[in-house]
Amino acid sequence: GLKVDIARYLGVSKPSVSRAMSHLKASGLIMQEPYGRVMLTDEGRRQADRIHGLHHMITDFFMDALGLDEQTAEADACRIELVISPETVAAIGAYLKKKRQP
Repeated sequence: GLKVDIARYLGVSKPSVSRAMSHLKASGLIMQEPYGRVMLTDEGRRQADRIHGLHHMITDFFMDALGLDEQTAEADACRIELVISPETVAAIGAYLKKKRQP
């Protein structure tokens, strides 16, 4: 089934997927057809886009400012992107903007 496929893809247990999906549904971020597809709601899409952009910003910062290789930067960005403070996000954004100016 879908939850087994997601669990296998992410390398987590099926109960973990069930808990996460229940939380995402309760938060209004996903919809699921009975025994069918899972789709992001509009708010779910906004949150996913925000986290995706944040992930790339953190990855770029780790590679540019710290000289980390892409694999390490990506892995660490995944760990940090959900708990990073808005102040740190703003500082990283300012750093990257300054580095990109001629």
